[in-house]
Amino acid sequence: MHSKPPLRLTARDGTNFTAQLTRHHGLCWRYVIHMAGGECIGDLLFEEEDKTTMKLRDVEVAQAFRGKGIAFALLSHLLAEWKAQGYTALIGNVVAHDLEFKEKLVSWYERLGATVERECHDWEPRYAGKLHLAL
Repeated sequence: MHSKPPLRLTARDGTNFTAQLTRHHGLCWRYVIHMAGGECIGDLLFEEEDKTTMKLRDVEVAQAFRGKGIAFALLSHLLAEWKAQGYTALIGNVVAHDLEFKEKLVSWYERLGATVERECHDWEPRYAGKLHLAL
């Protein structure tokens, strides 16, 4: 990955926003989401798991901007871009905290074409399941 100009996208409700690619503490890649006026409203973190798989680390949009389709538009754009680059899958972990406070999360991932395999482990009580999406 390298420095790129910001993505300029439109959400489902017509909201225009940009997403700027940066490194996140040297650990993964991060798209920082801004409204047209420059207000930072969220981010999407990801990394390359291997030569064919991207791993979604986190997606967050400020409460006041949820439900507009901003994160969905950004991730949909990235999925198409990654597929064109030769990636064949997106994976990730879904934690119980996310499911408890974002009850629509699983259906949101399913609308993208993903499956969420729910599982629980005593040794990792916050873990709720695995996300997988074939590109």
